[in-house]
Amino acid sequence: MVRHGVDLVIDGLTVTGAEIDTDPFVYAIGTKLPTGGTLTAVVFREHLPYVGLSFAQRRGV
Repeated sequence: MVRHGVDLVIDGLTVTGAEIDTDPFVYAIGTKLPTGGTLTAVVFREHLPYVGLSFAQRRGV
């Protein structure tokens, strides 16, 4: 089940995305980027207590 309206942080700014938080093994989150791309991240559920999910755009690539 996908839950919409979830906040994500990209470059310090909050954007709205979606998450899948029903799988017993992984947590997934994503959003459409203003530049036209898509951001997705999947993390093993056992690692969630040890990570913070905030994102930054790569510059100068």
